[in-house]
Amino acid sequence: MARLITIGACTGGAAFLAISFMAGQALAAECTDADFAASVDYTTALAKKKTTFLDDKGAATHSYVLKGDEVIVTSREGNKACVTYASVKGGASGWVPMTDLTTPNKPPNDIASWTGRFERDELGSYITLTACKGGKILASGLALWAMSLENAKNGGANEGDMEGEGAPNKGLLHIDGKQADGNDCSVDLRLLSRHYLIATNERIGTGGKAEICWGHNVRFEGLYVRVKK
Repeated sequence: MARLITIGACTGGAAFLAISFMAGQALAAECTDADFAASVDYTTALAKKKTTFLDDKGAATHSYVLKGDEVIVTSREGNKACVTYASVKGGASGWVPMTDLTTPNKPPNDIASWTGRFERDELGSYITLTACKGGKILASGLALWAMSLENAKNGGANEGDMEGEGAPNKGLLHIDGKQADGNDCSVDLRLLSRHYLIATNERIGTGGKAEICWGHNVRFEGLYVRVKK
């Protein structure tokens, strides 16, 4: 099932981070995969070296990042940071010493950093951003949902399309999707870095409204990773 919502046109590894604090030290907060929202001003940082993720009890996990990998910092406790590393094939979240991370990166503020293709999952969901005249960005994308990757490969995916333009402002891009029937299929984007993009459909609300926009279980929300195409 596919629905095309046209809002405008362009007019003019997981390599997953040596532990510098004692393993086994339990943490008060939980570090889990975040439900990323464009309205939240997350920061990103680079790993200074290979560092293993710790769980909430302070035990080492099987996930790690390598020197130079970029992570999203979602929360902090003492001298530790809860971070997420992501790729199109998946990712991981866990605690790392803040001393193993660089100072927070400043979000890019130029049109060139916005442009490119960002993908969310192995199903092939993507958002492509193209520069337009007047400092605007054209966003076009395809969101898919399936019971499994195997079902998707056999043609069993629900899909929906999105297209529209807007002007980035302080790392945010709003793609207006208000429809004549009163439904709001808007998409909000936040560019965290040249590597990470967050999309949310917060104006849609709950219930079956998203189905009206893009089809059963189809959403554009989530964390997207830049890919080279």
